[in-house]
Amino acid sequence: MLGGPGFVAPSERVAVAIIGAGGMGTSNAKSLLAEPEAQIVAVCDVAERTDLKAFWYRYEAGRKPVKALVDAHYGKASPNYRCADYEDFRVMLEKEKGIDAILCATPDHLHAFVSTVAMRMGKHVYCEKPLGHSVWEVRQMARVAKETGVATQMGNQGHSGTGIRMTCEWIWNGAIGPVREVHAWSDAGRWDWLRKSPGRPVETPPVPAGFNWDLWLGPFRYGPAYPFNAMEPDLKASELPLPPMYLTLNYRRSAAKNESLTLQIELLEPMAESFMSGGDAFLALAAAETDATRRDNARRLGWHGQYMARCCLTARNVKAAVIAERAKDRAKVVEIARAEYANAKAALKLLHADSRLGWEPTMLYRGGPDMVEWKLRYMEQHYAVGNR
Repeated sequence: MLGGPGFVAPSERVAVAIIGAGGMGTSNAKSLLAEPEAQIVAVCDVAERTDLKAFWYRYEAGRKPVKALVDAHYGKASPNYRCADYEDFRVMLEKEKGIDAILCATPDHLHAFVSTVAMRMGKHVYCEKPLGHSVWEVRQMARVAKETGVATQMGNQGHSGTGIRMTCEWIWNGAIGPVREVHAWSDAGRWDWLRKSPGRPVETPPVPAGFNWDLWLGPFRYGPAYPFNAMEPDLKASELPLPPMYLTLNYRRSAAKNESLTLQIELLEPMAESFMSGGDAFLALAAAETDATRRDNARRLGWHGQYMARCCLTARNVKAAVIAERAKDRAKVVEIARAEYANAKAALKLLHADSRLGWEPTMLYRGGPDMVEWKLRYMEQHYAVGNR
């Protein structure tokens, strides 16, 4: 179809799907409606409705309100226009073949997951800040963007305006001379509620109607409780004055066949030796193998086994460290930190050998090499252990 003055032909419009129709997603959708070159064809959110009237946004969000907003806007020119709405973005991308690009405005922990899936399906991506949950995630997103060749952009609205860009040009051109010092400040009054917060919620009210808690969690499985219940029953958050030395172990739950499966440290401890011996066997096989493909496969299996062994050893060390922390036995904590430092260094070496190990289902070293590097630095500074 041909366009004309003030009119963009439908064939020239970018078909956009909104993934995450909360406060920022709704705001972005309103901005997109003013762009004649784009058309919102689908909206996805795990919540049918989210009442944000008491917060900064001052309106109702969720997939149903945003769908109504989109239908009303395009309905002025096309009375029968209907925007598709979905609860699961994966289902949406499979069914809606005409989607050209997605706008990701989910909670931060899903940015990398949603964007990577979309890019691998050939969709262009606009992702809200922060781009990912860790430096490692961001690097993986950049790698996938390069591999797929799709157009990408992060939503840094404040830094995209004329004022900021003009200021940069002035500074780069030497208008104020060499910059030797920068002062920054912020009115953080809107975050006062965080400072006054009594801490992590302990109540577990039922999941609100029209809200899919499991999909909200995405690949991060905290179990069926709502809103937060990350620790195992015998290790409550209030009983864990644990520094980041222990953050490579997540007391998380996974779901399989709609049944909650609890990760038991006790089950992991005896598995270390088995994983290590299995890994050694595959590495020996790789060394003796002559075919390049089979040798590489055997080597990866060997790394996998040794990596899993390191995860199991971390579980053992964390359990011992929790007991030592409760007993206020600093000497014991340092002893365990020294052992875990050596273990983490070995895990880091394996992660450098194959970065895919950072996404193991156990997620004990989630975040890839960057997380382990950070952990090692922390232990060096706070426990005076290690020497790299």
